[in-house]
Amino acid sequence: MDAHDLIVARVYIDEEDFFDLELYENVVSLKSIEDLIHDEKMLVAITSSGEEIELDTFDIEWFRYVPNDSHLAKYVRKDNRNNCEWDEQGNLISEN
Repeated sequence: MDAHDLIVARVYIDEEDFFDLELYENVVSLKSIEDLIHDEKMLVAITSSGEEIELDTFDIEWFRYVPNDSHLAKYVRKDNRNNCEWDEQGNLISEN
């Protein structure tokens, strides 16, 4: 299986109007868990090394599970700051 990364955009915007992007590398499993009683949602990612990452979705604007060689993964890894748009697979759609 090809290596994939999880990219998470938090709802917070920096001074240049860019989302706060987080990169979780080599994710092999990704689950969405919903607590119906407490109305809470979580993403649970498992990395190839067995690390379990739990992310509360209350402050997540969007997330993408993309190949680690995708434009989006490379963009986040390099900490770029351009106005870009990506598809669901992390391919570049537009850049300003």
